Amino acid sequence: MKEKEIYKNEVIQEKEQTPEKEPYLSVPIIDIIRHGETDYKELTKCDFRLDSSSADFKLDEDHLDLNQKGIKNILNTAEKLEARIDKEKEVVLFITSPNYRAESSMLLIKDHLAKSGILTIDKYLRSHNIEQIRFKSKEEGGQVDVDEWIHADKKFRNEESQQQNIPPEKAHQRITERLGKKWDEIFKEGYDEIDKRFERFIRHIVNLNMYFSDETKAGLKNKRIRVVILTHEEIPSRFIQKIWGDDIVLQKAQNLELQPNAHMLKGKDVNVKATLHPKEEKEPIKEAFLKKKFF
Repeated sequence: MKEKEIYKNEVIQEKEQTPEKEPYLSVPIIDIIRHGETDYKELTKCDFRLDSSSADFKLDEDHLDLNQKGIKNILNTAEKLEARIDKEKEVVLFITSPNYRAESSMLLIKDHLAKSGILTIDKYLRSHNIEQIRFKSKEEGGQVDVDEWIHADKKFRNEESQQQNIPPEKAHQRITERLGKKWDEIFKEGYDEIDKRFERFIRHIVNLNMYFSDETKAGLKNKRIRVVILTHEEIPSRFIQKIWGDDIVLQKAQNLELQPNAHMLKGKDVNVKATLHPKEEKEPIKEAFLKKKFF
């Protein structure tokens, strides 16, 4: 099978797949997963709170910011992820966007993997570097509230089925124009800023083991860390498009897996195997090899 080789995210040639070497244990495997389907209770219901520590908390539609379809699809993703994890050689760390729909998705996957006998680090992390695109508040000069944006977004995507696969950057621009606004009247940042925070975050995760104490490294007992990240469509969108084209977007509950072969150090190339796992069994797996310099 032939796979694409990428340099700085640009295709330069086709090459035959070569056998993988033994994984470099000090570099994590990274799974980037988009949250499941949601009715956006966090953004539309001011009294909704996601509190997994409450006595009556359950992993259901009432307590999560996911609807039934979202729960089903995330659990399906969890099952596929479970099948790829080496229980004897891996330990899983979870990092989530602080937005409730992402954290809800993370809680479901974490629970499923733990019940399947996979070693997981109990405490999970939240990172603002992988949160949704940042909207301007009214105090900051924002001219569209979140409720209005969600309504316009749904209307735009429901008009034609093909709109479901439009890159989020283009979708956001077209919805902004339909609302009769300029970009900076709605958003605090553009996609260049989103790219920077995503790549800064990925670089930090690839180098994660460099920050561990000797005690933490000993506690891992030579297991490789797999970092499972729950985020939003727009965060890795340009990264994905530069590899596979503008018509490829990260679907809800879909998993992008990255396997770097070394730490990301300034001025040095790092080879990364990228795999976009399909949501449906009938769809093909997309794979590519990247050569990156200091994200």
